[in-house]
Amino acid sequence: MAARPQGIRIPAVTDTAPRLAHGGTLRRVGIAGLGALAVLLVGGGVLLWMRHGVAIFFDTVAAGLATCF
Repeated sequence: MAARPQGIRIPAVTDTAPRLAHGGTLRRVGIAGLGALAVLLVGGGVLLWMRHGVAIFFDTVAAGLATCF
């Protein structure tokens, strides 16, 4: 094993990835946004179900999916 010169610091594995000061906040905002979108989609589905009933709701969803694909 070769001798290491004095004064040279070899970083530990945890020191190799730089950390961003606001990286965690941005991630939390993204997760909160996805959660809000999911709540809106489920809420919209519930409103359609209450307004149109089961049969019309499924027909509306099927027609929407047929239009997309």
